[in-house]
Amino acid sequence: MSKSSFEKKNEHGFYAIGRQRDQLASEKRRLARQLRYAQDSARLASL
Repeated sequence: MSKSSFEKKNEHGFYAIGRQRDQLASEKRRLARQLRYAQDSARLASL
């Protein structure tokens, strides 16, 4: 028994959403790291 195209579309959608979430999470980590770096260098510059 083969899957309906609806089921296939559903699986693909879940996969795409999962990938998007992973990308957003890594983007968030990258931005947080940039922010910490900017704050540290600003603090050092003000010394």
